[in-house]
Amino acid sequence: SPINTTVSPEDNPLREYFENHTEGHGIWKWEHYFEIYQRHFSKFVGQSINLAEIGIYSGGNLDMWRSYFGSRCHVYGIDIEEACTCYENEHTTVFIGDQADRNFWKVFRENTPPIDILVDDGGHTPEQQRVTLEEMLPYLRCGGVYFCEDVHGKWNNFAAYATSLVDKLNNFGDLN
Repeated sequence: SPINTTVSPEDNPLREYFENHTEGHGIWKWEHYFEIYQRHFSKFVGQSINLAEIGIYSGGNLDMWRSYFGSRCHVYGIDIEEACTCYENEHTTVFIGDQADRNFWKVFRENTPPIDILVDDGGHTPEQQRVTLEEMLPYLRCGGVYFCEDVHGKWNNFAAYATSLVDKLNNFGDLN
């Protein structure tokens, strides 16, 4: 029988944080992500990690990640809006730039250590997502997690691109 990977809300500190967050910076997340986050991110809790999230918006996600991972987590927020620099503090560094700009990613990599977790909740266009994946996947630490949110639609171009990368990994040529 298949292994049950469902995490109950009581066992999911991220969902609990989200559901009980009533003051301060806003958090905008689709609720179905919390189970996925817990499944893939829990191995990093309490560790010294570097997390980058594209798409800061109202800043609440930055606080949520820090609360979840603990005091040894440094959060790098990335947004196109200059006003998001107001969320910067001793454990959060904010970079302002366009995620579709390869030069932006070059500057980011020159000014940060390798990343353990990258959450792309930014512009959501296939081109932005593709550039981010190409520029940052090699910069993830071994064992790191790349998480791209809001890849919607049956014919999403970013999903097709990512699938083509996986297909290339498994292409052994014509074996017939």
